[in-house]
Amino acid sequence: MRERIRDKERLLHIQNAIEVLMVRKDTHTLEEVVSDPIIFYGYVKHIEIIGEAVYMLTK
Repeated sequence: MRERIRDKERLLHIQNAIEVLMVRKDTHTLEEVVSDPIIFYGYVKHIEIIGEAVYMLTK
């Protein structure tokens, strides 16, 4: 069961992941991101964090 009380924590996770993505977006070219699995999966992980946190928010 989703807990409304944890929504604030989830929203902070979403905000943090977005901030990381926004700060890092100009650090690498698209070619660098696609060719380096470490960089690529770093971006993917933050997108996963956003998706999982959004899914767990109360309706």
